[in-house]
Amino acid sequence: MVFNGEIYNFEELRKQLEEQGHAFCTDHSDTEVIVHLYEEYGDDFVHKINGMFAIALWDSRGERLLLIRDRSGVKPLFYTSVQGHLMFGSEIKAILAHPDYRREINFEAIYHYLTLKNVPSPLTAFRDLYSVLLVRPSPSPKTKFRKGSGGRFGSPMGTRRIRLKCEREYWICWRMPSEFG
Repeated sequence: MVFNGEIYNFEELRKQLEEQGHAFCTDHSDTEVIVHLYEEYGDDFVHKINGMFAIALWDSRGERLLLIRDRSGVKPLFYTSVQGHLMFGSEIKAILAHPDYRREINFEAIYHYLTLKNVPSPLTAFRDLYSVLLVRPSPSPKTKFRKGSGGRFGSPMGTRRIRLKCEREYWICWRMPSEFG
């Protein structure tokens, strides 16, 4: 798991989890609470947490990666695929620093910025680099990637049918190419 942020109610959640039989290695970690919440509640754990966060959680049993950001979008989360490898970060500059990522302008995003003074999610100013979509009225936006599903990782704008289906469930999902695993 990779975690950036703060869970405001982690002490209360920790106490509940301890009452349910969970044992903790630390006495102060909101990160550890997230892992135990996922063990206890699965995908629904996001309904329990209150805070500002960007989370990447690998589920080795389900062989899938969840990218999750807070409801308000305080902590952004970005991702792309380069040469069959998924890259993500809570800042665009983390991805831009990778030597294999080709910095190209996303003219559609620039158009939106110049006309709306906003770049709508999941677009960013960079081509093939996306933000985890903030969907309203979402309990918490999530992007799920499955290992070895045989699908193609593509532009979210090019997977509209899948996206619309998933928005009703309050997450965005794309298939992960087999090369990722």
